[in-house]
Amino acid sequence: GGGLAFGTLYVDDVYFSTEDGGGGGGGGGTGLVVNGGFDDGFTGWETFDNGGNVTIAATGGSDGGPAANLNVTSPGNPTIKQTLIGAGVIGPNQEFSITFDWRGTAANGGVITFQVFSEQADGGVTKTDLVQGGDAFPADWTTVGPLNFTSAGTAAEVADGLTLEISAICGGVAGCVSDLFIDNLNVEIVGP
Repeated sequence: GGGLAFGTLYVDDVYFSTEDGGGGGGGGGTGLVVNGGFDDGFTGWETFDNGGNVTIAATGGSDGGPAANLNVTSPGNPTIKQTLIGAGVIGPNQEFSITFDWRGTAANGGVITFQVFSEQADGGVTKTDLVQGGDAFPADWTTVGPLNFTSAGTAAEVADGLTLEISAICGGVAGCVSDLFIDNLNVEIVGP
């Protein structure tokens, strides 16, 4: 036989999954969130400055790499969100978990909200869970979770999956600060 000869092929770090890549570095892993480690900037995320600043801290992350930074010092609510997470994968009454690393500072009324919404097919919210909220920011990188939540109760109520929304918020109080860093955000299905 006249077989074909090929050179040597080296393959390293091969990974197969039915889920989108999640965190990237540190406490991130595979999961339903796209680019949860912010290693690719805000790829997969929607950003809204809303009177503040939404940026990537290139070396400020919990793993030494990139992290998202939401900062506001006047009335506003800079926000990042990821929509349609697990659309067609997360079912009704499905248990899922959220983990993330965070740190920041707050003063004079500065707060954050981190919420997850179940989404119906027309884009309407059918269930809201507060993942984290208030003004108690950890000064050093802190891992939160896994925190377990359950999606809305019918297939129609969760047809478009989940939306994650994170906001740093300041009202009209002089000297308000809400400066949030977040990294290695991951959402995984953990139960039926």
